[in-house]
Amino acid sequence: MQTDEELAHIKRIARTHYAASHDTTLAMADVAPEVIWHGPANSPQTYAGWKARHERLVAAFGEMEFTVNSQIAEGDMVVTLWTLKAVHKGTFIGMAPAGKRIVLTGIGIDRVKGDKVVEHWGMQDLMGLAGQIGSTPVPEGARLA
Repeated sequence: MQTDEELAHIKRIARTHYAASHDTTLAMADVAPEVIWHGPANSPQTYAGWKARHERLVAAFGEMEFTVNSQIAEGDMVVTLWTLKAVHKGTFIGMAPAGKRIVLTGIGIDRVKGDKVVEHWGMQDLMGLAGQIGSTPVPEGARLA
């Protein structure tokens, strides 16, 4: 069983990573070079693949404000519910820049060893993002945070 201090440590590593998301170098500083990244199927599941995806995110969104809403930790894993507020200024996963303020929510699951993320899974509300920038119609009554 882990102590409260050990659980707080793995939460802090993940929180530091997410808080630095506006800067790829800072964000990736908490990621082990041998990380297993469970990203999109068409991306290399490596540090380089995750870094390239992150660089595309930073290039596509300006004025990034990243908030960690909640975290749950157990063992060497931490689940982070996050919100990104930004301005869509560049192409992202095929979506042309809209110049609009967006709110993107997601969940990250990170396995931490020592001071580094060694494995990562992530899900983002990309349909909600597409609706906010006008790439896809939003169903009536849908909530876009």
